[in-house]
Amino acid sequence: MRIHIITYGCQMNVYDSRMVASLFKGEGVEETDNPEDADIIIVNTCSVREHAERRALGRISSLQKLRREKPELVLVVIGCMAERLGDNIPGADFFIGPRKYDRLPETIREIVSSKQYAVSSPSGIVTLLNSSASTGQVTFHPIRYRYRVNGINRQYAVGSMRVGATSRLRKPPHPYPEPDRGVTAFLPVMRGCDNFCSYCIVPYVRGKAVSRNPEDILDELRYLKERGVREVALLGQSVNEYRYGETPFRQLLRMVDKESSGVRIRFLTSHPAYMNDELIEAIAECNSVCESVHLPLQSGSDRILQLMERRYSVDEYRHWIRRLRDRIENIAITTDIIVGFPTETEEDFKKTLDIVRKTRFDFAYMFMYSRREGTKAAGFSDGVSLEVKKGRLERLIALQNGITREKNGELVGKEVEILIEGKSRREGLPMGKTRTGKEVIIKMQSEKCKVRNVKMGECVNVYVESISGWTLIGKTLE
Repeated sequence: MRIHIITYGCQMNVYDSRMVASLFKGEGVEETDNPEDADIIIVNTCSVREHAERRALGRISSLQKLRREKPELVLVVIGCMAERLGDNIPGADFFIGPRKYDRLPETIREIVSSKQYAVSSPSGIVTLLNSSASTGQVTFHPIRYRYRVNGINRQYAVGSMRVGATSRLRKPPHPYPEPDRGVTAFLPVMRGCDNFCSYCIVPYVRGKAVSRNPEDILDELRYLKERGVREVALLGQSVNEYRYGETPFRQLLRMVDKESSGVRIRFLTSHPAYMNDELIEAIAECNSVCESVHLPLQSGSDRILQLMERRYSVDEYRHWIRRLRDRIENIAITTDIIVGFPTETEEDFKKTLDIVRKTRFDFAYMFMYSRREGTKAAGFSDGVSLEVKKGRLERLIALQNGITREKNGELVGKEVEILIEGKSRREGLPMGKTRTGKEVIIKMQSEKCKVRNVKMGECVNVYVESISGWTLIGKTLE
């Protein structure tokens, strides 16, 4: 059998897709880049915004032609949208949320052989209709299921199923996901979220916050180093909320730093409510930790922040920005901002523009508010028209884009260290990023004299000569 995986959404989804690929590889299943060659197609989905769901649903719809041509093809939908919409997703055979991927290979093998299957329960538990109960603990789980004959759904029902909790269903964990992003990789240190911001669907689809054992994290870090990874991003929905027993995130950073000789460390995403001076000290003192923090603002209005249930004020946010910049020289600070949140007035929005001007973020991810059914904010009276939202977003993007270009331009005429990550898309020239996350392309010094040969994964010193758009252009220093 061969699988093809399509991924939408965040860095955690990218990691999860690699984990799923590794699980199947452990079962002897090959991965293919061509969906037409696949026996199983897995679509890993996102629910953070409506646009992400529309893209995934559009792709699932476009795959129906291939399913008609190959009736034996199994189409699986996983991820946050699968957890949120489940069997309301048309055109798929099987749905499973983000917490039970370890069951996928065995479950799909049963589907392929029998055409009879179950999808995840609200708790995320997958149950096979045709799995035989055997000795061991026995539990009952609610399930939703269909019968499928010759590729056609014949029947739908709701019921319960007795399942043996045996070693056949609970295999030892497979090796960590193999890195496939060249010299960079993601490493989740926690999953889920307990913050329940009023606009956010994540806690409902990814579950409660659970921190990983530090020893497991360090073991996976060593695994990545052995495979040539030279930059690792520690992942968590609010990563600085991490705590395993008596180990808080600041201590985890120090533990990672001791194991990461020759490897850069980044982390995202941080929550302002969990920022503290001890963490800032750890960032400053750990040599491997890059001078870069992603700290979502979301709004410059205290009134809107309260409605969002973000648990910090604008003044508190600005305090942590000052502390970061005072303690860590040349730190890059990036952020997330939502415009058009229910009841946002022009005055509220101008406060957001004001803090963006004063803070001068290095980069920002900027979005219109997207209503997510099931969140608290979904029950708010909106009152902000789509036209107004679009206009505000355009104004914010124009302001921040100008700041980003100015901030990047400050490096022109300076020497920076970059990690070579690959080649630029347009010209195929060596490309890498600074410790602060700025992209630099190494160009030929002249028509007859090329830059010295640089290798992927190598850290090189570069003199920045110019800027094109946001991208810095430089040459290597001997």
